[in-house]
Amino acid sequence: MLQYKLKITGVVQGVGFRYFVRQEATRLELAGAVWNCPDGSVEVVAQGEEALLDQLVEQCKLGPTYSKVASVDVQREAVGEKFLDFEIRR
Repeated sequence: MLQYKLKITGVVQGVGFRYFVRQEATRLELAGAVWNCPDGSVEVVAQGEEALLDQLVEQCKLGPTYSKVASVDVQREAVGEKFLDFEIRR
């Protein structure tokens, strides 16, 4: 199992981005969390198999309908806190 930490910039708040990420991560059977950051970006921590994590990254580059993704920064990390499901944090 791997863990990716994503920082997504662009028009990604107020457009349903966190809900989109949760939906895609749940579909891919990944665990983790997504939240809005004060700087206007969205951060994601996702855990699972590498191929599935890579699929999540590709979906985040597309984003939901009204988003405009400028960049997706990906960091591969050791698994820290183990998540049981995928949650939206406020």
